[in-house]
Amino acid sequence: MNVNQVYQLIQYIINKQQTGDLSPDEFNLIMPQAERSYLAFLLGNPEQYQYGRQVARIELGMNQPIMQRLTPFIQAPVTLSVSSGVAAYPADFEAAVAMYTSDDKRVRFVQQDSLYSYKNSVIDPVATNPIYLIQSNGFLFYPNSISNPKLSYVRTPNYMQWGYTLDGDGRPVYNSGTSVQPEWYDVDIMQIIARALPMISVNLQANDIAAYAAQLKAQGQ
Repeated sequence: MNVNQVYQLIQYIINKQQTGDLSPDEFNLIMPQAERSYLAFLLGNPEQYQYGRQVARIELGMNQPIMQRLTPFIQAPVTLSVSSGVAAYPADFEAAVAMYTSDDKRVRFVQQDSLYSYKNSVIDPVATNPIYLIQSNGFLFYPNSISNPKLSYVRTPNYMQWGYTLDGDGRPVYNSGTSVQPEWYDVDIMQIIARALPMISVNLQANDIAAYAAQLKAQGQ
């Protein structure tokens, strides 16, 4: 689906639900919020964590289907610049997928509360099996002599925007040249729309939205 089809579908749903209208500017405001919400859901919302089980119900890396949903945003390994053992996050960084040394050996992620045991391990020394932590200014590596690590990561999506020009009567007309197209798979767009609709007082499940999409397609729109 392109962004114009998404906008038309939402307008169609609103019309069917008799809940008013959605301006282009309102669409461009709520859709990025819905995309951020869905991305956070796939990466693992802290609200989904369960006592005694330090993982979310759904989160990055838990299984292949989740990784496939995020495939459009998974960056191939990029080389990081390290200074005093710290590498800054890429500008579009959302979550780490994997970290490697310059010769493709895995660098393990550890929690801060486990750092002491890893640094002082005789069986598994960080000198030969490097680790990294995450902190406010970037990735912290041990040993701090590590250089040119490579990071595969989930990047920030290019959030969709419906670009338009005004016709002679001042009505917005779709302009693909100034629009930002969705990067998600169609099945995920339904989930994103389901998150956007409550912001305009419409509550529907993804399956219902897909049914509306089928209706719209049947009408040749």
